[in-house]
Amino acid sequence: MLKSRRVRSTTHLRGIASKTEVPVGDAHGFSHGFIASEAKPRHNECFCTYPACSAQDHLEPFRQQRRFEETLQDAAEALTKDPKCSNASYWKGIALFYMGDFAAAKAAFEASQQTAVNSQAPRALWLRKCDAELSGSTLPLIGAGLPETLACDFASGPPDAMALQQEPDSEGNHFVTCRDGTSIRCRLLLGGPAGDDRLDPKARTAICLHGIGEDLSFWEEGVFRTEELPENFSGFDASMPSTEGTGPVDPSDKVRRAKFSRALARRVNVLLVDQRGFGRSDRPRTLAPLQDENIVLLTTWKVRDVASFTAAAKAELNCARKAGAAAHSISLCGGKALVRSVFRDTGVLGMHMHALGSLAAELRLEACSTIESCTVAAPQGRLTELAYIQQTVLDKAEKLRKSRASFFNDLASPPKAFVCHRLHGGGVASLEEFVQEVRDNDGACIALSISVSPDGQNALALGQFTDLTGAVTYMQQLTSWADSNGGEGAWQVVSVQIHARSAVLKTLSTHTSLPKKLEVCQMYPLSFEDSDATDRTATMEDFVSDVEQVRLYAGASKATIVGHSMGAAIALQYAISHPHRVERLCLSAAAPRVGPAAYENWMRIASTYQAWNPNVIRSTVAVVNVADEAIRALAAPTLLINAKDDQLTPLIGSEMIKANLQTALLHVPEFGGHSNLAKNDASMERLTHFMISDEAMMFLTDVLLEEQLLSKWNLPNDKAFVRYYNCGRGLAEIERLERSLRLLRWSSGDHQQEKAALGADMAKVLRNLGLPTDTDETPRDRLMAEMMSMLGRMSAPARQAIDNSGVWWRDDGAAMGLPDKRKYSVDAWGRRRGGCKQGNCFVYRWDLSVMPQLLQRGWLSAGQASSLGSDFFACWWCGGPPAAHEDLGPASKEELAAHWHLQEPEKEAGGAEQWKHIGYPLHYERILIPIEFFYTRTSGHGSHDAPAAFGSLSLDDGSFVQKDCPWIEPLKALGASRPERDDLLSSLRLKYEVAEISQWAQNCDLVALQEVDAALRSTLCPNSDSSGCWVESAWHVDGRGVRVDSTVAMFLPPGSQFEVVRTDHCELRVQLESGRCAARDHVAAVVSGGGQHLVVCSVHLHQPGCKSKATYLEYLAPLKEMLIRLAEGPLPVNLLGDFNMSPAEFAAMTEEDAFWSDFVAVAPVDGAKTAASSNPCEIGDFMLHRAAASLAGPWQCYAEGDGFSGFDRFGLAVIADAHRRLPWLRAQRAVKGAAEGVGRSLRELQELVI
Repeated sequence: MLKSRRVRSTTHLRGIASKTEVPVGDAHGFSHGFIASEAKPRHNECFCTYPACSAQDHLEPFRQQRRFEETLQDAAEALTKDPKCSNASYWKGIALFYMGDFAAAKAAFEASQQTAVNSQAPRALWLRKCDAELSGSTLPLIGAGLPETLACDFASGPPDAMALQQEPDSEGNHFVTCRDGTSIRCRLLLGGPAGDDRLDPKARTAICLHGIGEDLSFWEEGVFRTEELPENFSGFDASMPSTEGTGPVDPSDKVRRAKFSRALARRVNVLLVDQRGFGRSDRPRTLAPLQDENIVLLTTWKVRDVASFTAAAKAELNCARKAGAAAHSISLCGGKALVRSVFRDTGVLGMHMHALGSLAAELRLEACSTIESCTVAAPQGRLTELAYIQQTVLDKAEKLRKSRASFFNDLASPPKAFVCHRLHGGGVASLEEFVQEVRDNDGACIALSISVSPDGQNALALGQFTDLTGAVTYMQQLTSWADSNGGEGAWQVVSVQIHARSAVLKTLSTHTSLPKKLEVCQMYPLSFEDSDATDRTATMEDFVSDVEQVRLYAGASKATIVGHSMGAAIALQYAISHPHRVERLCLSAAAPRVGPAAYENWMRIASTYQAWNPNVIRSTVAVVNVADEAIRALAAPTLLINAKDDQLTPLIGSEMIKANLQTALLHVPEFGGHSNLAKNDASMERLTHFMISDEAMMFLTDVLLEEQLLSKWNLPNDKAFVRYYNCGRGLAEIERLERSLRLLRWSSGDHQQEKAALGADMAKVLRNLGLPTDTDETPRDRLMAEMMSMLGRMSAPARQAIDNSGVWWRDDGAAMGLPDKRKYSVDAWGRRRGGCKQGNCFVYRWDLSVMPQLLQRGWLSAGQASSLGSDFFACWWCGGPPAAHEDLGPASKEELAAHWHLQEPEKEAGGAEQWKHIGYPLHYERILIPIEFFYTRTSGHGSHDAPAAFGSLSLDDGSFVQKDCPWIEPLKALGASRPERDDLLSSLRLKYEVAEISQWAQNCDLVALQEVDAALRSTLCPNSDSSGCWVESAWHVDGRGVRVDSTVAMFLPPGSQFEVVRTDHCELRVQLESGRCAARDHVAAVVSGGGQHLVVCSVHLHQPGCKSKATYLEYLAPLKEMLIRLAEGPLPVNLLGDFNMSPAEFAAMTEEDAFWSDFVAVAPVDGAKTAASSNPCEIGDFMLHRAAASLAGPWQCYAEGDGFSGFDRFGLAVIADAHRRLPWLRAQRAVKGAAEGVGRSLRELQELVI
């Protein structure tokens, strides 16, 4: 039911219209003839009360206007009155469906179906649509279209998607009403496929989104232009410095671009969109007036030469528009001209003055006119800023301070009339009261500003009005106000000017009571007024919702989304929000996020004034931030275009997006700047190929299509050439299907249906080309034979074009980049393989997923695997063998593992197995392992009274295979042999948390390090010249007698209070049970600070191999001798690091030596552990301190970390990963054995042949 209100109704009796006013509280009858221009639809055929009508289509007008909220509200009121009203439930379901609530829509359709079983409305169809949306399906619904008998029957249900479209207006514009009522303008490129400005339901749909400060003319007159680039076309980057190579386009290229544009328009419904607030699309309006803080520059000129003045006026208007002026008008009155320029800030004014200064002398106004006066009206703060603009005109200008009462209203249309009057008198308060009265009561006034001279005796009032009548009424109010406030010192009107275009001024004669001092000025035709002044804005969600409404309006289940600059950010966000609605995605000048520097640049461009463009920059453009994870989830094929010389959105942004996309190609033109699509023909053609081409050819350049468009030999009329071309397109599709089929080789019965579907698709390609499918030939051979037969029938120019085209139909797979973005892969023989010229293949693609699943799991022996054919080692992209691809040398062990990517089933809770793409092997760079961190601090006396902070760290990745690691025994239990354990664990790489370790080290005066490796070395001291002092021992020798990259070291950060005076080395050796010796070189240093000296040594002692104290003291003797040499008697000594025994055990083992008895152990005050439980001693990391008189203060120790729970989690992860990868490791070895077996068999076969 409609809400209770009164409407004007028109009834028709015998052709005579009579108007009656009736209550609508219990009336609902709206039929198909309705008037949609009013606030609510108005019925114009019949009007009846609720009991007298069937209520079956009273909601249809709302639904046709896409006002679904009102449809839903009226349906709810109807159901309140009659809960069994099936039509109300039906229309409620339609409204909910288009509002995106598919579950509620399905419930409404089911309720309607239950209450009216025999209804002809297609409720079953709508239920299937809801099921498809809820399931995320992108497949077309069979029989989704309505029968012709129902297409016009509104009582039987809504029309199909295409019937919801409105007819274009006389200019070919389509207007789409968005969810919040905003009207969005769209235009079909060159009138659409049929040239009648109507959408073709059989053609694919593309939606093009422009950037900030632009409209759909960016696409229509710039990118897809058929004429020369307009002189006033500049793009948003017009203010950026020009770069070499962006000059005029060659005349021949204009014809080429036009042909590509026409070809695109004939094949695709290309919808060019004016985004909300831009062009002729609506935007939200501000209801309350806004304070006017603009700068107004008024200059009066005496014209000497009218012809020259016209040219100069045109040049000045162009300068103002390019500089970003809010308004610029030139009005003529007799022999004088008044130039009014409005700027939102002093920066824009400075750019305008600079542009005027760069004009040729004959194009300046002073060349043909004489300046009589110049006035600047602005707020006080901006008047002060004018001193920074060094211009003689501004220095001599009269400067008036704009009152804070000045205002402007946010209206949808620019002003039609402009009034300028000067007053003399006094009393600013009374003027502000007058402005307040006009603001509150005059609905025709768009803006009114009052500016007063420094002495307060002269004032300038500038007003803008929606029409001439409003301007005349205002002048009458002004005259009455001045007369009523007459007297000495009161304001008197000195002069009044009205400015308007000639068409508006023609009606001035119909007005009476005009001011006596009125001057009528005719406005120059190219004058412009900016109506974007507002405090409203739009969010990214608003723009994305608008794109979805445009897609719904077009009736396309999926669409190609093309975005430039801000439009690219919107297109990317739309693809993330509606992934199943995006067929293809093209992003020009895109970036996934805005960094601090770019944010500052955008905010500088936006400035602080209130207008639509800067508001959108501040709320949408400058805060773009798309997560990498969201981009990785996108499956739509994507083309990225970004010029090298784009200074507004540099190339790095597109590279960041491409690095996270599954299927993407990045086109990088050398020149073109931010608007490279309009200024670089190659970019436009790359985009056109992507939008036009079939799925199998979207990423390649269709050279034969170019020949058809550009050749002078009329190739489209050569039937043999066209037949050859269409067969080539079919061959591209066959090769795409063959790639999918190759990936299913040796699969189990689970994929038989997929194989059958691929075979059916291949047969369909042949049938579409009129070729038989029952022959013994493969689809590829059949197509190749047909293409070869056409070569002898075509013309010589066509044959020449084909000879020059090469394998024009084959995609090289460059868009399907490798996971690590390299240009080579690794084959089963461990060789790096690049591309294949013969197969037009970008890179060799092969992994274990193309092998039999039994072999993948390691269940086949090498002998069984040797029977495999060489096809299993073929590139799954082009089908060629490894030897056909470029050999780039042997691969390292890490590369061999990293390039073999597998698929592993992952079963989610309560669901079926899901296939997850993972890398081989897994890396654990995200797991923080805070092992053996501690600080020690001291407070000294005398000159050394500043506290000292020492730290110690012992960790590297070389100990992952040691027998005492917590994962060794579980791996043995899994049956992993020693070589298998070494292979599993050697691929693990520990990546340090650089920020955390660096911050910890910076808080210390000295850091003692044990088991130092290259990663830790580069983390703490990447540059020895400026990153602190680094002292390191020689490499250690392990129990095998092999030198390893493991040392002890000391690091003094840049802010340390100590500095190194001298160093010394010693080597500690231990005899192992195997008879070999293990050795660890140690380094100690004398450091000085505050006039005092201290000996510091980083120690990493071996485990005591015996219980004999004498033997252990003999082991420590080299360390003792080194410390004595450095200490020279009285110096204090600190030993920090891993002693591999507790402080009490060390004291017991060394109690017989007086040297070691002088040392005091410093351990954590709370008894916390300093090593993991897998170490020989959990409290074996501490400090030994021998004090001196000058440094006798207490030392304290703290153990950092989380109790080594992170290391425990790491150990569990290592075990789980090894358990998962052990079968794959065995499969890898089996594959190598199979490859070697195949090689041996081939060599034996060659010997037999010889």
